Amino acid sequence: MKTFFRKLVYHNIPENTPIRYRKNCILSNKLALFFLILSFFIYLTTQITTLIGFSEQAGATLNGIFCLLYFISFYINRKGKFQLGKPILIITANLHATLNFLSFGNEVRINWLFLTLFILPLLLYTSNEKREILIFSLIPLIFWGIAEEYLKYNEPFIKMNSEQINFWFWVNTILIFILLWGAFYNFFISTHEAEELFEKEKERSENLLLNILPLPIAEKLKKGEKVIAEHYENTTVLFSDIVGFTQFSANIPPRELVMVLNDLFSEFDDLTKKHKVEKIKTIGDAYMVAGGIPGEDPNHAKNIILFAIDMKKALEKWQKKKNINLGLRIGVHSGDLIAGIIGKNKFIYDIWGDTVNTASRMESHGENGKIHLSSSTYELLKDEFDFIPRGMINVKGKGELNTYFLKV
Repeated sequence: MKTFFRKLVYHNIPENTPIRYRKNCILSNKLALFFLILSFFIYLTTQITTLIGFSEQAGATLNGIFCLLYFISFYINRKGKFQLGKPILIITANLHATLNFLSFGNEVRINWLFLTLFILPLLLYTSNEKREILIFSLIPLIFWGIAEEYLKYNEPFIKMNSEQINFWFWVNTILIFILLWGAFYNFFISTHEAEELFEKEKERSENLLLNILPLPIAEKLKKGEKVIAEHYENTTVLFSDIVGFTQFSANIPPRELVMVLNDLFSEFDDLTKKHKVEKIKTIGDAYMVAGGIPGEDPNHAKNIILFAIDMKKALEKWQKKKNINLGLRIGVHSGDLIAGIIGKNKFIYDIWGDTVNTASRMESHGENGKIHLSSSTYELLKDEFDFIPRGMINVKGKGELNTYFLKV
């Protein structure tokens, strides 16, 4: 039954409809269905009470006509024409209340229905539809005023005895309380859902931002800083490149290639958290990380080397699992650099400086399966790890440099 009701009220509302319009369309369907059922119930009630001489046939006929009008409104909504269905619903409800008021008079409290009709447009329209809200909020005031003035000088259309008046007095009183409670309940639920949605979207945005940027940088961005650049004296940068990847990528479908690369790099991502180093970016099959940023870390070089060792282990394990034969070339250099974000669109946390360039050269001048590092990193770690001197090598753009391989 619940599923059937949901199908009725959610029918023909496109999934891409903005949420503020979507909830109004759903409410319009609910109200049209509610008034349709209510009118039909009153129609049946008046028909039965007419048979036993307790009501007038005119009351049954009147509610039967409006039952049909509510069905038309509901049908138009189901066709997705909400901009037409909502006005028909509002005008029908106002005419229904007015004619019932003129038919039965003040004694049965039908005039109180105009209060609920006065706030109805606030529930059916958004803040961008102020004109519709104003117009459809004035209609019940006008209709009520005209009917009230008419009844000052004329008798109601339908004559009722005291028992009939008492019966319909309580029916209308209960109905008014239901409508008012429903209106405020809908407002309460909508507000609560909006707050929950806002919190979820905020949390999602926060997580997305922190997935792209380090926490201190994200906090600065939220405070309104547009250009963020900081100098770090003591850092270590690592570049890695998958050996044989170009040939490997030429022999598998693009989608499978991306999935394979994602699987491996996801393991590297987990290692950055383990060793407290900052992933900077990936460029094709190259993976770049730095230690000592965005917060200073006296163990920046050690953490990077431990990360590099685990990278090699992760690749070996991954190759056995996937039955893929690839290598890994790693280059490391320590020094100062600039870190920050620039630009307006698709910005990332990036690093610049000679340290970055030298680390890149250590990778490109390294060897498959080895961790190649500069003398600056060697000096920081010579008492903690074993190294194999490589000697002086000619490095593009840097000249002669004394470098080392980590002995693993």
